[in-house]
Amino acid sequence: MAVEGNEEQLAWERQWRVYAAVAAILGGVLTLAGAFWRFRLLSGPPRVGLLETLDHAAAPGALGGEQSLRVPAYEFYNDHATAVLASSVVSALGALAIAAAVTYLAVATRYRRPGFPALVLWLPVVGAVSQALSTVLATLGTNDTIDTFLRGPKTLDAAQDIGAGGLTAIAQILSAGTLALALSIVLVAINAMRVGLVTKFVGIIGIFAGALLVLPLNPLPVILTLWLLLLGVLFLGRWPGGTPPAWRTGQAEPWPGGGRRGGRPAPAPEPEPVVAGAPGPGPVARRKKRKKRT
Repeated sequence: MAVEGNEEQLAWERQWRVYAAVAAILGGVLTLAGAFWRFRLLSGPPRVGLLETLDHAAAPGALGGEQSLRVPAYEFYNDHATAVLASSVVSALGALAIAAAVTYLAVATRYRRPGFPALVLWLPVVGAVSQALSTVLATLGTNDTIDTFLRGPKTLDAAQDIGAGGLTAIAQILSAGTLALALSIVLVAINAMRVGLVTKFVGIIGIFAGALLVLPLNPLPVILTLWLLLLGVLFLGRWPGGTPPAWRTGQAEPWPGGGRRGGRPAPAPEPEPVVAGAPGPGPVARRKKRKKRT
């Protein structure tokens, strides 16, 4: 049952929960689709053999004016430049959708945990916008420098300029947004778990998802997508076993676990019942107790 004064917050959460669920699901699908699309596009360029590279390096004279061995790979990329840009746009839209879902969960968490920093409410938006711009600008910069290279002499010296344009430099600065988005996901996942808005399983998955944004051990964000889909189901009230009580009461409802980690403390053991007429401790027992005290 909601406590008096929580109705306004609960009404806000009900009003926006469907939008947040859609944002979470779209964020997961678009992020995975963009990464998979880009991975497939760039997984088949021509490879330069080791022997060919060694022969090229052993040629007499300066190599700067020689034709780069990576010309076929750059031509392959240039043929797919439009599709690569489209995949980057899809990933950027996914990042913005993630920001909407995480912000919704952050607002709900802070209401139940006033000590949760207000700065975290803005961190997902700032991080996602920076990451989205970085992704698109980096692709635009790469496309431009590769196209310029292929229209020139295609030498090793000219190849040094690929990825060194102004757009790429701006993209590298904005790439710090990935760290901000990852940090916001970890913080929100931990605190939402502590107040009981998400289950421990969902909270732990969220922590891993945020960490893997800055530690890309897998080129495909499978864990992040899984976490976002789970959030979507939770926001829609379709969670198996029922919606966590914290969504209904507007209060922190920590999961059982004990201690300061957010769980409820274990109940104190009940005293043993005293039977009427039962004999009390005899004189021997009382003497033993007095001896212990001395």
